[in-house]
Amino acid sequence: MHGFSKCIVLVSLLLVGCSTASGLPDDPFAGKARALSIVLVNHTDRYVSQAFVDKYWAANMGKRYPDGSPRGGYSSVCCYSGVTDWRKPVRVMWEWGREEEPGVGNKNGTYTPGKLILPDEEHVVMAKLPPRFPVDSPDMFKQETSLCVIFRDLNTVELDYAVGSVACAKK
Repeated sequence: MHGFSKCIVLVSLLLVGCSTASGLPDDPFAGKARALSIVLVNHTDRYVSQAFVDKYWAANMGKRYPDGSPRGGYSSVCCYSGVTDWRKPVRVMWEWGREEEPGVGNKNGTYTPGKLILPDEEHVVMAKLPPRFPVDSPDMFKQETSLCVIFRDLNTVELDYAVGSVACAKK
């Protein structure tokens, strides 16, 4: 029985240790951190093959439309939970996808790729969040649930909050 009592005490200590883990700074439910959907909007003539906000994958996005209007803003990736201090910039990393001429399918079943026009191009910037926390409203039509990542040109990214992903498309 004595060994059994030690086992119960040890298990109890482990459980108590687990219950205090929620107070760690990385816990998205601690403090004022909120999880936001990440929404890409691309105003450029190159496609984004990969994008990240801090350590969170933010998806990929095609080029702007032929009429010049931006692509994106209608779908989101979940979730960015790093918004705890709007004064600190966040790291945004992305890669412009390679551009090449169309390839040729040969009669013998092989494929000859087209000539490379532009190689993949990686970028990293520190971008500022809007100078406030996202609006947290009991009215779901006013609650900002999306972090818009807006590619204005080949070297510039803006961040904004929006009420849903569709609102990002208008930015």
